[in-house]
Amino acid sequence: LEIASGSGEHAVCFQKRFCNIVWQASDSNQLHLNSINEWIRHEDLDGKMPNAIELDVMKRPWGLRDEFVSNLCSIVSINLLHVSPWSCTEALLTESISILKDQGVLIIYGPFKIKGKYTSESNERFDCSLRRMNSYWGLRDLFDIEKLANELGFSSFTKQDMPSNNFLIILKI
Repeated sequence: LEIASGSGEHAVCFQKRFCNIVWQASDSNQLHLNSINEWIRHEDLDGKMPNAIELDVMKRPWGLRDEFVSNLCSIVSINLLHVSPWSCTEALLTESISILKDQGVLIIYGPFKIKGKYTSESNERFDCSLRRMNSYWGLRDLFDIEKLANELGFSSFTKQDMPSNNFLIILKI
């Protein structure tokens, strides 16, 4: 399950690359859902990849079908946390641990701060521009996310450096 899939371009890319899994895209914006579904058709993935589902991270519980949840092994969030309030981060982690089974993983990708410090000047400028757009937005601190993950009961927290001053965070149940 990918949370907040946006236009859907990377969702179809992942479905094509990892053909042995079913990539379920989601978003809360109807224009994004339409775009995702158009990308699915454009890439001829109709028979493999399901249409995107409407899911607002903040509306809890997420209301996913039991059959879907029983087969769910991972949740992926790409570039969401910095364009949302902290309560979205809390909702993502809380809902993920409540629906993922043993061995499940939550994968988060994006730019972050570490213990209050920016990892690059470009990330600092990006954070400032986000906060000017919306005072609730901005780069989250990995320390805060790890603390919340521990409080919720995730068993491990791993971070991997990625290109362009981003990180891949893997939280295991």
